[in-house]
Amino acid sequence: MRIINWIVFPFTVVIAILLLIAGQAPLVSPATSTTIALLGLGFPILFLLNLLLIFYWAFQLKWRTLIPVAILLLNLGQASLYLQFNNQNKTQVTQEEVNSGDSISSEFSNFTQLKLVTYNAGLFGFFQDNWNLDSVVSVLNAQQPDVVCLQEVYSKLGSMAALETELSVRLNLPYSQYHLLNRNRPYGMLILSKFPIKKWQPIRFVGKTGNTAMWVDIQLKQTNAETGEKRKRMIRLYNLHLQSFRFGKKDYAYIEKQGQEDNGDLDIPGSMGILDRLRKGYEKRSEQVAMLKEEFGKLDHAKIVCGDLNDVPVSYSYRELSKGMKDAFVEAGWGLETTYKGKFPSFRIDYIFCDGGLDVIDYESFSDVPSDHKMVLSVLRIPWE
Repeated sequence: MRIINWIVFPFTVVIAILLLIAGQAPLVSPATSTTIALLGLGFPILFLLNLLLIFYWAFQLKWRTLIPVAILLLNLGQASLYLQFNNQNKTQVTQEEVNSGDSISSEFSNFTQLKLVTYNAGLFGFFQDNWNLDSVVSVLNAQQPDVVCLQEVYSKLGSMAALETELSVRLNLPYSQYHLLNRNRPYGMLILSKFPIKKWQPIRFVGKTGNTAMWVDIQLKQTNAETGEKRKRMIRLYNLHLQSFRFGKKDYAYIEKQGQEDNGDLDIPGSMGILDRLRKGYEKRSEQVAMLKEEFGKLDHAKIVCGDLNDVPVSYSYRELSKGMKDAFVEAGWGLETTYKGKFPSFRIDYIFCDGGLDVIDYESFSDVPSDHKMVLSVLRIPWE
């Protein structure tokens, strides 16, 4: 046992150091170091190994247990971004306290409840010869959201406007706005809303990229039936799709090959190709995050941010974009959450954030949908100021 401990102890120290560095990844821009960003990507694995080492040393009642325990305590906050055990008895509000956001009643309500969905549609399966628009519409109609934000939207109807009209009718969401990545191709993102969209603007990232963002201003309204008095509130909604790693067929083939149990060969060129794409993705996202932070700084009213960040919770992108905001999963989620379902190891990369003045009532994700992403839903309670 002593010989085994001599081997395990340096391994314990190495894992502790790597986990300590990984936990600091949100503080370091990938423009400064992509290596630390990559360690942040591996945070869940390092955390689990550290936890196993605690049990290993604690079983022997060794003082070495203190090393992984100390590192675990330092990283509990980061771990909570992946795993939550919120009370599943969601906050209940009476009809007098909350309205639907566009109502006529004898009294003004204190809150508006908003059900929001974000979903990376994966082009509705167009390039996989599996057009799945009907399946997506079926899931959305079952949830009856007030607002839907879609990324990676492709229209085979000839134009994005035609798809926008079809979805608006089928989902009973009369207000909508799309944004094309390229005017010559019906591909981009789309927002559908139960409430009026008063303004909108695209956010075009610099350089060559297949990713983009947009925002809309949604108007909530209440009318007092007795006095005729009206009050309105504007909420800005950001729909984001940040830089992907842009893995090609060779990269996915390599990932699939490494996952085979009987494979003992290490493909060095394949590994380097994956690492190169990861590094470039992190660098590009850091530039896009800087643009978005500048956009956020121009805002003088409440905001909701959602979409596919293509980045994990222990990352620079997550920290910078969620500053001063509530993460819907952290506030109301339960269990170990992942939102990516593709061949690459599963991570939580799709998010809904809201300003601190808003409350998160519910959070849910749906895996039984097409695309390599889950559909993410959150119910928000918006106070009338």
